[in-house]
Amino acid sequence: MPDVDQKLAVCPVGFSSRKLVMHLAVKGKFMHSHGSQHAFTASWAFSPFTLVNDFILTMAGPKEGAKRGPSALVQLYLTLYNFASATAWGFTLFLLVKSVLETNVKQSYDACGWTVTVVQSVAILEVLHAIFGLVKTPVVTTVIQVSSRLLLVWGVTYPFNIPEVREHWAFTTMVGAWCVAEIVRYLYYGFNLVGSQPAWLIWCRYNFFFILYPVGAGSEWILLIQSLSAVRQFDERLWALYVIIAGLYPPGLFKMYSHMMGQRRKYLKGTQESKTKKRA
Repeated sequence: MPDVDQKLAVCPVGFSSRKLVMHLAVKGKFMHSHGSQHAFTASWAFSPFTLVNDFILTMAGPKEGAKRGPSALVQLYLTLYNFASATAWGFTLFLLVKSVLETNVKQSYDACGWTVTVVQSVAILEVLHAIFGLVKTPVVTTVIQVSSRLLLVWGVTYPFNIPEVREHWAFTTMVGAWCVAEIVRYLYYGFNLVGSQPAWLIWCRYNFFFILYPVGAGSEWILLIQSLSAVRQFDERLWALYVIIAGLYPPGLFKMYSHMMGQRRKYLKGTQESKTKKRA
């Protein structure tokens, strides 16, 4: 499903023996760098999750006054992740286009169905990135985006081997829209991490969604509707859930599309202000 703009997070805390002591401390005092005394209270819960979270946050570097990017290790990981993801989606698009040109849209699932299922499943890592603060993206939004696509690949196209789903043209348009959108998105983040932003890529990032988002989300909705008869035969309760989800798609599409339009306006406004300052 749709994606929202991500910005790299600045990690608020580091993990050290001093921080570990703070987990166990209840109250204390510390001296300000200028000599003034301030009351300090620490009541952090000591748990394995907290320790793991602190360790991962440390990788992104401690917060020291001015904003910083991620540590070198995190930046390397995110760079490799983004470029590898762009490559994977590029390969998926190649399989899709090759199949359509050599046969027809009815064979698209046979050509790239399993590939897109695996590639999309890897996006679960993005939920972890958001949870541990490696990227500055709302966790709930990320979960919704990733889970909605996982529903399509694992809950619709994979389990229900019926022509109404796998041979429908909406599968081809859905995967095509996903591929182009994700290639642009991952390349955008990848180049941003290495400090380079090609003008053509920025243009694609903030303009392609006009077509790709409605095509992708609309195709998802069609496939979900197409699967309802098979889902009902499988389980009535699951069918009811799918009906509810299908009903949420139209308002969800409008909300996310509006959000993306807002992001585009912010970008264009920032770009214009930057140009004005340079001229001044």
